[in-house]
Amino acid sequence: MKTNKEKTWVTTVKENDKLGIYIEIPPELVEVLGWDENTKVRWSETEICSDLGERQGLVLEEIQTTK
Repeated sequence: MKTNKEKTWVTTVKENDKLGIYIEIPPELVEVLGWDENTKVRWSETEICSDLGERQGLVLEEIQTTK
């Protein structure tokens, strides 16, 4: 059973000449995570197993920087 804290977001991996490969993170998710346009994020590929079946996915992780 899903709790109120669990939510799934779906986005598409995109590519262009200027940015290279990127994703657009939904604004609601950015707000929930407390991120902004200056947040450095690392992504890694993973396989997701859910009610929708197995599929490729990404894990996003904030990169902590020292100030």
